[in-house]
Amino acid sequence: MLTVLLVIPPLASYYAAMEMMRDRLALPLQISCVFVLALVWLLLQRFVLYPLAGLSISIGESMANFILLPTFGIASWLAVRSFFYRRRLADALELQAQTELRLLESQLAPHTLFNMLNTVYSVLLTDHEKAVPLFLSMSEALRHVVDRTRKPWIPLHEEMDFIENYAALERARSPDLVSIAIRAEGDLGVPVPPMLLATLFDNAVTHGRFPDGALEIDVA
Repeated sequence: MLTVLLVIPPLASYYAAMEMMRDRLALPLQISCVFVLALVWLLLQRFVLYPLAGLSISIGESMANFILLPTFGIASWLAVRSFFYRRRLADALELQAQTELRLLESQLAPHTLFNMLNTVYSVLLTDHEKAVPLFLSMSEALRHVVDRTRKPWIPLHEEMDFIENYAALERARSPDLVSIAIRAEGDLGVPVPPMLLATLFDNAVTHGRFPDGALEIDVA
């Protein structure tokens, strides 16, 4: 028990020294300082602590206290710092992913709004009566973009409602060139990130047209 008590204070001091010098010295200098501290402990144990306890310290024990203990203290400190570093890295990556998603949503909203307004305007010029339900479809779609993207999760059927309304607008703009089929089966109440499918559908509408302007999308 006495030997354990003589080992624990030096070991704790090595860890504390590494932590205190963490932001002040380079790692090689920190390690050098720890071994200087280990030499101080060795002298203190050999000439003060062990004699007071009525014990003798062998050369093997001296080498162990001078080499193994500080090495273990440094390794323990490195393991703890590595653990906290990985946690901070994981938190930073998660924050980056959330930020990128919010940035994507903020870019998608005005882009989608422009497309929808362009569709309703073109239909309004040719058929006033057909433009009325399109205004309602656009209103529901924009409510999804503006309101529901503030939530971390939404039911899948709300994403499908957005796609249905968006598809209605595209069909009305070019009824002879646009063919959009939408089929949904299974649990439509499952939670998904907002704009997950809406982003894919918007990209399909924007970039999926044939050279003649035709658009064919199959959502299943």
